[in-house]
Amino acid sequence: MVKKTVYLAAPFNSYINPQTRRIYDDKIDLIRGLIDYLKTKGYEVHNSHTRENWGEDVMKPEICTPLDYDHVRRADLIIAIPGDPPSGGVHIELGWASALGKRIIILLSNNEKYSNVILGLNRIVDVSYVNLYDDVDRFCGLDNLV
Repeated sequence: MVKKTVYLAAPFNSYINPQTRRIYDDKIDLIRGLIDYLKTKGYEVHNSHTRENWGEDVMKPEICTPLDYDHVRRADLIIAIPGDPPSGGVHIELGWASALGKRIIILLSNNEKYSNVILGLNRIVDVSYVNLYDDVDRFCGLDNLV
């Protein structure tokens, strides 16, 4: 049986600690938690943060961009954290996913601002919005959507 795949998109540059040049520990915990959760649901998860060793092995644009596009293209499901400030990379990945007609889950937080394009994306493609922090385990709503 072939595993279904998820592409997990989240901000990269804004998650980097300028002193350590590594992703902040709380953001690593968030992304690892999501990946671990999705793996328990039987998904294979692709993510640039893990691929690039949490910012320690950042790839050149001509390498990471085609890889990210290929992962989005092949994924059964896209899960995205848009970021505040908005992540240009995540927004591009959501554009690719939309154009490819992918199923998308966008993880939102009450204290962040989002563009109207992100909030209206469900009008043109299959998008569910989940508040990431509604529940203690931070994954409220995902059980019913994955």
